Amino acid sequence: FDPYPQNKNTGAFILIDPITNNTCAVGMIIDKVERKDMQELEIPEINLSKLDIGSEHFTAIEKVAKELDRQGITVKIIQ
Repeated sequence: FDPYPQNKNTGAFILIDPITNNTCAVGMIIDKVERKDMQELEIPEINLSKLDIGSEHFTAIEKVAKELDRQGITVKIIQ
């Protein structure tokens, strides 16, 4: 990846829902974040009911959260 102002092609991304093939998020990379800076942040929470996400997607979301945790990024899922 590159910072978006430096290279627009590798500094932006699109997330596609693998079930519906709908675009579910887009983003731009502003700059790198040091791991020590990430560890000082509060654990992010994803409230699935507030986001109006159907229960049929809960299992897939939990798998993603477990994989993120395995990689050292903790996310709290609230159903």
